Amino acid sequence: MKYFTRFLTATALLWLMASCQSFLSTEKTVVPLAIHTTKFYHAQMLCNDTLSDSLRIDISSLAIDTVPPGLLTDSLTAFINYASLLKTDGTLAPDESSLAASLLSENREVYSDPDFHCQGWTLTRKVECLLNADGLFSVSGFDFSFMGGAHPNTQIILKTFDLTTGLAVTVKEMVAPEKMPQLLKVVEQKFRKVYELADTASWQNNGFWFDDGFKLPQNMAVTPDGLYLIYNQYEVAPYAVGTTELIVDTDEWINVLTPEWQRRFARVRR
Repeated sequence: MKYFTRFLTATALLWLMASCQSFLSTEKTVVPLAIHTTKFYHAQMLCNDTLSDSLRIDISSLAIDTVPPGLLTDSLTAFINYASLLKTDGTLAPDESSLAASLLSENREVYSDPDFHCQGWTLTRKVECLLNADGLFSVSGFDFSFMGGAHPNTQIILKTFDLTTGLAVTVKEMVAPEKMPQLLKVVEQKFRKVYELADTASWQNNGFWFDDGFKLPQNMAVTPDGLYLIYNQYEVAPYAVGTTELIVDTDEWINVLTPEWQRRFARVRR
């Protein structure tokens, strides 16, 4: 009888090992996108200015070389084009040269009025990959512009795309609903630390616009180091406060995710 029991035990172990092997074999490795950086630079003199680059446009962007089977990139491509080619009227230029021509035309129209003192214009954009692994692609779009007025403006937009579905994925989708208050508390503590505010310090008394309580920013993206968050100029405070960048590190981030996203982030974390 004991030999029969050992036989059953050995058989069960072999079956379990085979099942595990079968499960592991279904965990397919998702090949990253093949991408490269593109560069565009244009400078010229305006309004009889002595500066040779009083109109300056500097754009660094991304181009996708090959798309592995099973991945969908239309939404990602649309984001890259938006971050690189957006014109002041809200439409997209077909390419960087057309964008430069549009800005030149607009500048000449604005300063054709003799009552306006000619000013040089600057536009700098940079689109960067923050994560490219396991079917996830996070990207940032940096925009610095000065087109007259009191001061320049800076904006940063962030997105994470699940290329297996082709869609942008939000923090709300990744975080377990019951863990959202925990994430909010972690981010608030980091925000207060940046500005050296006590836990009980009033937002309003310190110049921040959290009238209805602390909130997450509009722009967030997953990186190998955790969750990257940007509070842009004018989002929660006056211009002078500038841009606030925060990172929820890997351990803090994985702790608030749903089981599915814990598994996915575990495969891409640093």
